[in-house]
Amino acid sequence: MKKQLLTGAFVLASFFAAQAQVVSYDFNDYTIGNIGTNLTGEEVGQGDWLTFGSNGDPVTSNITNANFQVIEGNGGKVLQLTGPDGASGGAFMFQDPQATLDAWAERTEGNDIYQVEYLYYTGTPGDSKNGMGLTVFANSQTSIILCGAIVDTSTNEFYGRAYVNNAGTNGNFLITFGAQGETLVLPDNTWVKIGTSFNKVTGEVIFKVATVAGEILLDNSATPLAGAAAGNDPVEVDVNALNVSAGNTVAAVGLFDNIKVSMVAEDSLLGTKDVSFEQANLSVYPNPASDVVNVSVDALVSNVAIVDLNGRTVKSVKFDGVSTASVNVSDLASGIYMMTVSSDKGTTTKKIVKN
Repeated sequence: MKKQLLTGAFVLASFFAAQAQVVSYDFNDYTIGNIGTNLTGEEVGQGDWLTFGSNGDPVTSNITNANFQVIEGNGGKVLQLTGPDGASGGAFMFQDPQATLDAWAERTEGNDIYQVEYLYYTGTPGDSKNGMGLTVFANSQTSIILCGAIVDTSTNEFYGRAYVNNAGTNGNFLITFGAQGETLVLPDNTWVKIGTSFNKVTGEVIFKVATVAGEILLDNSATPLAGAAAGNDPVEVDVNALNVSAGNTVAAVGLFDNIKVSMVAEDSLLGTKDVSFEQANLSVYPNPASDVVNVSVDALVSNVAIVDLNGRTVKSVKFDGVSTASVNVSDLASGIYMMTVSSDKGTTTKKIVKN
């Protein structure tokens, strides 16, 4: 892993509130159009989101409420975030940071890992120097990044972000993953799963990237990054569009979906099997299926989502804490899908086949 010191281009605002052990946003209940009501970061819009934006100086001029949009996509509705069209400024979306800290303080004892996961559409690399990502901070001044990730829209290069000790210097660094210090380049025009986590006790940071079909592109969980922020609490999480290098003149657009924050005792990023869930006797049947897929588990199921191999969420069904659930798949085309089952004991993903 190669570390690069972050520059002023990465001065961020804040995002996100969590009121439970797991909180998810899929935007399907939102209205098409602007999420925010203004750019002050003080007045809530759809889903209680706050939005903040800055044009800065020089030459950035496009940051308005329209930078934060709900649009149709990915088999439902997604967040579309537009970055700055100049060399400064950025667009940031967040909820009350105090709620994030309150939820963390009220977490189940031993759940000392803070995880953030989301779907991101890579698109076609262009001329914009915008970066799109999410970041977890330790304080309202954003001086310590506990964990995070960002994608360079000009190359689709993936970078981790964390506060680490690099050759005796503590700071917020970009982390690259690839052979001989090269960056990891994500596939073009593809929905990918991105996950990152921070362990308060050890300071370790984990990064994972996978395709929606389950192909692992990055997983450092066997040798986590030794972060230098142990003992800090997560206070702010930011979803952002901003510049990753100097001289930008073009705005880029990023698509986000299925944002999830979890407070857990063991790594379960991107559908990694949760031990407590696997011990709950989970069954998914019949598989292959023609009409209905049944889920049976010694847990309380809250949601079942089905994603096709192009990354589109083709079906998402909510349940009110049931141990058995049925999902009608008769309207789906024949093929292979990934089914994610979420419950009070964790989340796991199973491959299903529709006849």
